[in-house]
This record gives sequence, C-alpha cells and structure tokens, in this order.
Amino acid sequence: RPRAITENAENPEFMVLQRNDPLAPMRLPVAWVTAMVEWMKTFESGTALPLVPKVIQGDADQTVAWRYNVKVLQRLVAPETLPLLEVPGGRHHLANESQQIRSRIFSWLDEQIAWPTR
Repeated sequence: RPRAITENAENPEFMVLQRNDPLAPMRLPVAWVTAMVEWMKTFESGTALPLVPKVIQGDADQTVAWRYNVKVLQRLVAPETLPLLEVPGGRHHLANESQQIRSRIFSWLDEQIAWPTR
C-alpha cells in the first residue's frame, strides 16, 4: 500500500528530514497492516492495566485515531485516573512541534512525575 507523507509537525527541518529519509519505506507492507489489525484486536480486548500511563496527545493529530485510543485507555485504567494532556494544535510528532508546545508538554510532565531529589 502506498504511504503518504503528511504535514504532521510544525518543525520545518523535521519535515524535510521526514520527506527525505532514505530508510523510510514509501509503501506499507501488508504484514505491517496485518500486524496493526492484530494489535488493535489485542488493545481493544485488553483488561485493566496494572499501571497508569501518562498520555500526551495533540488534538490536531490526524495520523492515529487518538480519540478512540483515549477512550479505550480510559476503559482500561478508569476515566478519572488517566493522566491526559491534550495539546491544542499539537500534531502527531509532538517532539517536533513549536518550542511553546514542547514547553507545555515538559511542564506537564514535571507536574506528573515525582522526580527523585538529591
């Protein structure tokens, strides 16, 4: 299946690298698509998670079905206990977004993670 490279981050240098990556296939192998379908079956039928993941998700991400994925994670954890940062304007590659978006993400992580003190 042909692969489309979409504008999924704000950083123009990253987008140039992504478009010109000689290791990135321009076709998705059938095996990859099959593996994704199998993963979705496993993910959807999951039972309660033994841990609580911290979810950082851009609300402009058009690469994954993130709203659906968040609902499944909420079911597996509990909606009221799933730490979720929904990043306004954030797309799929959040690490390659603007400094403002990255700063918001790192501030949220600092609030969420109990860093060891020295």
